Amino acid sequence: MSEHVSSLVRTSRGLFALCAALCALGAPPVGAQMIDPAGASSPGPYRTLFGGAAPQPQGPQSLIFNAAAFGGYDDDIFARGSGPSQGPGGAGVAGSFVGSQATLAYQRRYATTTVMASAATANRWVADSGDFVTTFAAGNVGISGAPNSRTSYMLQQSAGYRPYFTPVPFPAASPIGPSVGGEFSPALPGGLGVETPDDFTVASDRESLRMTSYGEVQRRLTPRSSLQGRAQYSNVNFASQELQNVDNDRWLAGATYSYDVTRYLSARLGYAYRSYRTDESGAGGNHDLNIGLLYNRPFTIGNGRTVLSFTTGSTILKRERLEGSQGGGSRLTVRAIGTANLAHAFTRAWQGNINYAHSVGYMDGLSEPVEGDQITASLGGLILPALDFSMSVGYMSGAIGLQDRNFDTGIANARLRLALHTNVALFAQYFYYQYAYADGVADQVLPASEMKRQGFRAGLNFWLPVLR
Repeated sequence: MSEHVSSLVRTSRGLFALCAALCALGAPPVGAQMIDPAGASSPGPYRTLFGGAAPQPQGPQSLIFNAAAFGGYDDDIFARGSGPSQGPGGAGVAGSFVGSQATLAYQRRYATTTVMASAATANRWVADSGDFVTTFAAGNVGISGAPNSRTSYMLQQSAGYRPYFTPVPFPAASPIGPSVGGEFSPALPGGLGVETPDDFTVASDRESLRMTSYGEVQRRLTPRSSLQGRAQYSNVNFASQELQNVDNDRWLAGATYSYDVTRYLSARLGYAYRSYRTDESGAGGNHDLNIGLLYNRPFTIGNGRTVLSFTTGSTILKRERLEGSQGGGSRLTVRAIGTANLAHAFTRAWQGNINYAHSVGYMDGLSEPVEGDQITASLGGLILPALDFSMSVGYMSGAIGLQDRNFDTGIANARLRLALHTNVALFAQYFYYQYAYADGVADQVLPASEMKRQGFRAGLNFWLPVLR
């Protein structure tokens, strides 16, 4: 371990040069949450740490730069994992690294329209091998507006590049934000996936490019009812010749009618059709029937404030029958889906959150639909006026191919952050990531059926409002 620490010290001289190079790179997808909720109610002189309680921009446009530069240690730095399907690369190798992440987000406001653009990147320089690797890069443009008091719309185009494949179906925790992005529950209402600018969930050297177009419009029909329509198209291409048969196209189109039964309870009637096509399996379709309830009611426990919410729904999958005894044609499979969330503000500076979701959808690199249960929990707040703490855990177990459960994956992280200034902070973070897939389930995209990795990183956060 001492050798890795010494190597980290020797390589730390390149830390600031690497951070400076990030200024030309950049930021989270449109809609990614980059503001730490703990900072929004923080007492003391650092209430505005990373914009947590900063006032709204005074001018018509804003440009926000957010970055982290750090050194760290990873006990499986090349993400080789272990198991019977392990590739020729050998066992996992521990090592130290210098890393960076950055976001750059621009917003321009007009009378009834807002234009947005953003970019994001994550990079690593491995000390032992001298390799410089970009683990993530993305760009987004979008426009939203409200031409009148009853109508609103949003359009978004994004492109994400990943030299490394990650099978994690929920957000990873980034040093530059509490928990940004991640694609999960694509069968649920509003399940638009957003890329995650982080790198400790990478699992294999599989280069991919994702393009996504999304649009939605909402119309208030009466004081109690509204109608929403949405559409999405995405394309994922793997650069490797051996993975071309799992390149995929996705389409989504649907509409939802909502009626407010009470202040906290809404009834929903909706339908959406999703299609997923790969060269290997052809096309598969989902008919999402959103017939259910949306409940979102705050209540008080002790001195805190708690909000409970849940949604219900169902999906019907149209799948091609297998050859043989099942004959030709297609078959329909019905599944219930839903979410539940419990959020609690213990004090003005401490908040906790627990989420559960049961969903059916598709994951990049897999030709069969995925059904799974996911639970995540987070806790964050201020220990001192200039020192905050946050932690999160997540676990998912599911079935690829809608058969017996054949995979599970989990993440955990804890972070301390000490403010040096309203725009600069020191941070230290521990992370853990694991997955386990049954043999033969994900051999095509993963070099090993199992992985357990952990490590730490420490460095500087920067938040700079170039324009506000």
